[in-house]
Formats: sequence, C-alpha cells, structure tokens
Amino acid sequence: MSYPLLERGFLSIGYSDFATAGFISSVNAQGDNKQRFFAEQVVKEWREFKITAWSLWHFLFEMKKGDRVVVPGFGVYSVYDILEDSGIAVCDPSVRQDIDALVTTGGQKLKFAESGYLIRESGPDIDFGFLRRVKPVYANIPRYDYCDAKLSSRLKYRRTTLNISDLSTNLDRCLEHFQKKRPIRLYSVVSAELVEKLFQAIRANLRDDKCELLIKWYFEHLGATEVIIPARNQPAKKGDADIIATFESLKTIYYIQAKFHERETSDWGLEQITQYVDEAKMLSKGRRAIEKHAIEDDYAKNAWLVSNCDSFDERCIEKAKEADIMLISGREFARMLINAGLSGLDKAL
Repeated sequence: MSYPLLERGFLSIGYSDFATAGFISSVNAQGDNKQRFFAEQVVKEWREFKITAWSLWHFLFEMKKGDRVVVPGFGVYSVYDILEDSGIAVCDPSVRQDIDALVTTGGQKLKFAESGYLIRESGPDIDFGFLRRVKPVYANIPRYDYCDAKLSSRLKYRRTTLNISDLSTNLDRCLEHFQKKRPIRLYSVVSAELVEKLFQAIRANLRDDKCELLIKWYFEHLGATEVIIPARNQPAKKGDADIIATFESLKTIYYIQAKFHERETSDWGLEQITQYVDEAKMLSKGRRAIEKHAIEDDYAKNAWLVSNCDSFDERCIEKAKEADIMLISGREFARMLINAGLSGLDKAL
C-alpha cells in the first residue's frame, strides 16, 4: 500500500505504535535533548530500545525540506525531494482524505482502528505510522543500467531507512547517466576518463598544423578515399576549409574548418566554412584539383567546425543551426578519436 500512497505524494513508514497527533511536536520541543527524549519514548512504548527505531528517527527528524530520498523498488530505484521540514502522523486531518481513498489489492477500503493502525475490512492490520510529503525527481530508474557499485550496495540495505549522504556524488553521477540515457558500463566509465586526458594532451602538445594532421588522420582512419589540406591564401576565395575529406563509396564530402584555441569559439570560423561551402569553387593543393567533387550535385556535402575550445557561444550555435554546420568541441573530438581507435596515431603526426 506504500506504492499507491507514494503516487499521491506521500513517502510512508510504519511505527504505528508512536503515531499519535502530538508525538512529533513533543520530540521537537526538547531542543538539544530531542534524541534522548525520542529514545525514552521508544523504551516507554516497547519496554526496551530496539536499534530499528533509528529508522524512524531518520525519517522524522533528520530528513529536511530540500533533501533527496532514494527509494528502492524491484529492479529500479526512484528519487524524491522532501517538501517539508516535518513529518506527518497518519492520523493528521490534513492527510485523512488521501488515506481514506486508499484501497487494498482485494478492493477493500482502509479505515482507522482505535489503536491508530490502519485496518482492512478483513485481513491483517497495515502498519502505516508516519508520512513525508515528497515530489518525484526521477522515477523507476533501472538499477542494472544506472547504478554504480557503491549505490547498488546501499540499496540492498535491509532496514527501513539509511543516511547515504556520503554517496551524494555517486548519486549525482548515476542520475547524469540516466538523463543522458548512457548506461553505466566499464567502457563508458573508462572512456570518460580517457576523453579528458586526451583532450588535455592535445591542448598541451599539438600546434595548429599538427591538429590539422590529427583531423586528417581521423578521416583517413575512418576510410576516406581522399583527405587533403588545401593550400592557404588563395586570393580568389573568401571562405576557408582546412581539411577536405571525400568518401567515394558514400558519395559524401566533408569540409572542415579547424580552430585551435582554448577560448570560447565565436562565429568567425563558422563564417569561413559557410562561405567556402557556398562558393564550391576549385580546391587545390597545387598537385591535384578536386573541382569535380566540389560541384557535383550527386555528392552530399557536410560542413564541420572543429574547435579545441570548451564550448561555443550562443551566437555561433544559432548560426550553425541556420547554416546546417556541425559544431564539434575539443572534448567531443577527443571522444570521436577514442571511439575510432588510436592505433597508428603517432605515425600520422
């Protein structure tokens, strides 16, 4: 019954023995002695202090507004935001309507007994003691795909509640993978680390001319029929392409403008490659003209702007969309290199 209640925005817990209207307020009134008073109330009710009572303590007095709660399910987990600083007893009039609306799987409605327990019309009592108002952040996240080792281990915890504040970073990382629909696999974990190292290595070690050779190698590695670096400073042309890659079997040509600086890239490089593609004039390295590839209509033409920057400014992004130009940042190109495989890279540079 806790699941349909959760759908109504209430996270629930048992401990109906303590579910009186004044229990929460009486504990809160004790100030610095709250925990001691809580323990005394447990002993008073149970005649001894059972360690399981700390689950109720976590639920009522440690969770605060704005905290996140991870709720395990069968093969999944969900994340909720706590909406209020205080818990609520199930007998509180503010939640009575939601409780009364619950129906058991057999179609029986629930009602309150004098003991404070919720009961069915027939069958065993239901131990609902307290509630927390919550809002879903992410629901039914598959554990297999989006749960790392540490978080997975904690989700197997057998008691009712557990403070996992030390795994906040782990949870953020798992949720980021879920948002991007990129399951956590060994490859994705290792790849992410390699991308950053390769990106920084390219920045630190390669001059502009070698960066162009790196892009040239990338297309050759992918099987391009021909990859050239056109001659510089041709007076007749306004635009510029640093690398041109032709895939004859795919009837496709790539025009690439390369910008190798670390600052945020503006739209200057974009204007160069856009003008170059629009002109579609003869391109030459002084030894072989490829004019026919530049002007034939049956070749698909793709224009890229590859930059060593962290990001592109908004103006550049908007203009790229209008001109149908692909923007590739430094880290994204590093990821493309790793996915293509790095065997033979040193020989190319």
